[in-house]
Amino acid sequence: MKKLYFLFLLFALTNYSLSAQLVINEVLYDPPSGTAGDANGDGTRDATEDEFIEFINNSSSSLDVSGYKIYDYVLADGTRTLRHTIPDNTILPANGILVIFGGGTPTGTFGGATVIADTGSAGLSMQNSGERIEVDDASDNLILTFDSDALSNNPDESYTRDPDITGAFVQHAGVTAAGGALFSPGTLVDGTTLSNDDFELTNIGLYPNPVSKERNFITISSSSNQKIDIVIYNLLGKQVKKQSVTNNQIDISGLTAGLYIVNISQLNREINRKIMIE
Repeated sequence: MKKLYFLFLLFALTNYSLSAQLVINEVLYDPPSGTAGDANGDGTRDATEDEFIEFINNSSSSLDVSGYKIYDYVLADGTRTLRHTIPDNTILPANGILVIFGGGTPTGTFGGATVIADTGSAGLSMQNSGERIEVDDASDNLILTFDSDALSNNPDESYTRDPDITGAFVQHAGVTAAGGALFSPGTLVDGTTLSNDDFELTNIGLYPNPVSKERNFITISSSSNQKIDIVIYNLLGKQVKKQSVTNNQIDISGLTAGLYIVNISQLNREINRKIMIE
């Protein structure tokens, strides 16, 4: 019976509604100078690594964004260059947020968003003018665009939708609710998370994912500071790890490479996430 349950669970986690809608909600292509530009929180301002794109799954069902691709389209000559491919097993819950940084070591909770740092030497390589960001789905269909050329070339802050998700792009600090903040990766413009109750209950991030076996741990983030307990199962439904989370880390030492289901308990509620150990 347990095996049947986990086969059903795996199917549920991998069979996502086609009606899910991905939205570009905020883009930082011109990080501010000095320490104010350290958007990824790793202690160093870097013109490439602190760039980011924030996506929101604006739907009531989970969305698998594995294999989605971010391109740099140069308006002058039509050159289209692949800048980032979203890793396998990247799943956004309903109303979930994904932040992709140009590089570095993102440090912080970022509102519990899924956080990815590009590992290529060029990062996202977003220009201040003369280009368009294009996003293809895993089947190479163009689904999203962001035209920085139509905006201020050197804003020294991000562009965010106002209101979030549905509004037009405006400079971040110009939004009253921002309180002068220059960017807000992983949260709404006022620094809060989405108000949807289901989102608040599932506002859990696991990163990096996939994770290298040599790393020995995976980081878990939550918008709540309440205790988190996890149980990890293999795809046959066998429990392979059980622990209370300390220092925001899940110990994966001793686990072999493969796909696992992580059952996460917090505030008497449970959710499941997939992780891939490589």
